[in-house]
Amino acid sequence: MDESRPEPWNNLGNVYCDLGRLEEAESAYRSASRLAPADARPWINLGRVYSDQTRPREAIRAFRKAARAAPQEAEPWKRLGRVYQGLGRAREARKAFEKASALEDKARGARTGG
Repeated sequence: MDESRPEPWNNLGNVYCDLGRLEEAESAYRSASRLAPADARPWINLGRVYSDQTRPREAIRAFRKAARAAPQEAEPWKRLGRVYQGLGRAREARKAFEKASALEDKARGARTGG
């Protein structure tokens, strides 16, 4: 494995997640995010691990970093909305879901030429 590239670390994290080995997945995703801090995928995956471990503060932080890394992507906002929803933070959840919806509408318009 080429340890200087983020993709192998991200893929390793996916394998660990599939095996339910969340601490090891977290470590792999952290390595990927250090190597490519502007890549949203490791941050999203790290946020998923934190969510699965009931660590909402860390999940929020990771999903926000993902949203900054990929401002055109709806997924980080949807996941952020779910975390806020789980915390009973309805206003913040609604804002995150609205942002995700607007991004999806924009992407759909770009795909259809509208």
